[in-house]
Amino acid sequence: MTEDSTPRCSRCGKRATYHQAYSGTYFCDDCFVKYLERKVARTIAKFEMLHAHDRIGVALSGGKDSMMLLHILLKLAPRHRSDVVALTVDEGIIGYRERGVRLAVDSSRRLGVQVYTVSFKELYGFTMDDVVNEIGSKMTPCSACGTLRRRAIDVLAKEAGVTVVATGHNLDDIVQTFLINLMNGDIKRIAWLHPKMWRPLHGRPRRVQPLAELLDDEVLHYVKVDGIPFQDEKCPYRSRGIRSRIREMLNDLERESPGIKHVLFKSMLKISEGIRKEGWTTPEVKKCHICGWPSTSDPCNVCRIVTSIVGQPINMKRLEYEDAEAREGSGG
Repeated sequence: MTEDSTPRCSRCGKRATYHQAYSGTYFCDDCFVKYLERKVARTIAKFEMLHAHDRIGVALSGGKDSMMLLHILLKLAPRHRSDVVALTVDEGIIGYRERGVRLAVDSSRRLGVQVYTVSFKELYGFTMDDVVNEIGSKMTPCSACGTLRRRAIDVLAKEAGVTVVATGHNLDDIVQTFLINLMNGDIKRIAWLHPKMWRPLHGRPRRVQPLAELLDDEVLHYVKVDGIPFQDEKCPYRSRGIRSRIREMLNDLERESPGIKHVLFKSMLKISEGIRKEGWTTPEVKKCHICGWPSTSDPCNVCRIVTSIVGQPINMKRLEYEDAEAREGSGG
């Protein structure tokens, strides 16, 4: 390609390094970084994700999404007079998680961010590798890991005293989950996908997704341009579920019809809002009789999985849930 035919940034005229196919816009590195940071700020404001004086816990895995999220929130938090801490979980996947955990911890410390860590082994008495060997075909590794990881994040959030947990789920992740729920006929679960946190379960911090309107490819280009270190290896269990096939299908569709992922995202928003307007209410919150955590089922899904792995429920002290109001009432 000759110099004259080199694409130019649609905003400043410099040499373009990224083409946003669905909008037709070309970006140079500087304009792209500014654009994405403003877009994340608008997403946070539009869906009322953060409040003044929040203590934000970033679920930091070491992957590109969460590493980008940490860097952007550190830039935005002062506007809300908020502080940021990192919450890192080691699931216990030999040959994979070691680097991600190390990146998360080292990057947090280098940025002056306090990091809280826990492993599946510490919490549950087994690793994710152990889980995969035990569950067989009873559930996919991603399903089990997601449930156990969410609880681990809740434990760290409680210990860190955060008011909101920010996760690195991007638009691709949300649309994939949307399609999975449709395929499973689980329409009501779509109501939970809306980026605006409605009302969290009692005793748990809000969960927000500031990258909800960014494409996976945009996140990847941002971290590369900004020089943010991240783990690029893929989880060895990633291909065992239907999500990987849906991911490939959506990527093919996006290449053929740029913008289709955004169309699906907007469809998810409409369906989610429609379900809520029809009188949908959050499920009744119960208290798991094993671990004490608030849940929509008793026993909770975490204790069901733990019981299926070790043959009996375990309740390590760190896993126990103690209601803050009950603790205050007892004078503890």
